[in-house]
Order: sequence, then structure tokens, then C-alpha cells
Amino acid sequence: KDVTFEVTSTQPFSEPYVQGEGHQPRTGSDWKAILDKANVRRGVTGKTINGKYTGNVPEQETLAGTGAERPLTDAWYSW
Repeated sequence: KDVTFEVTSTQPFSEPYVQGEGHQPRTGSDWKAILDKANVRRGVTGKTINGKYTGNVPEQETLAGTGAERPLTDAWYSW
């Protein structure tokens, strides 16, 4: 769904993860609440698009400000 964010882990990759007894996996609505509380916005990537750093602005808003329909880097893939 074109959503990107960074996650930190306290579990070293060299050690297998074992879920605790009684562990209940998080649901989609759990993750939505967690990401909303963290103020994560859809479309925010922090990329530089057409020479403009997007920071915490969604890519589509940045594109609208440049007058472009899509990032110049996407043009390479369109041929």
C-alpha cells in the first residue's frame, strides 16, 4: 500500500524470537491506533522529490507544490 516507516528492534537478528505464552498478535485496528498515536501520516516518506526535501509532508502534497504529476525518478520506469 506504498507505506514506509522505520521500526527499531531490541531483538538481535542473530537470536530467534520466541513469543511469550498467551501472546495475542496485533490486529490491523491495533496497528492503526498505534500509528495514529505516534502521529504517523500516510504518504510521508522523507524523500527528496524533484530537488525538494519532503520532510514530514506527504509526497503528493510536495508534488503538487512542484507542478509535477510524479517524481522525476519514476519517469525512468515508465519506458
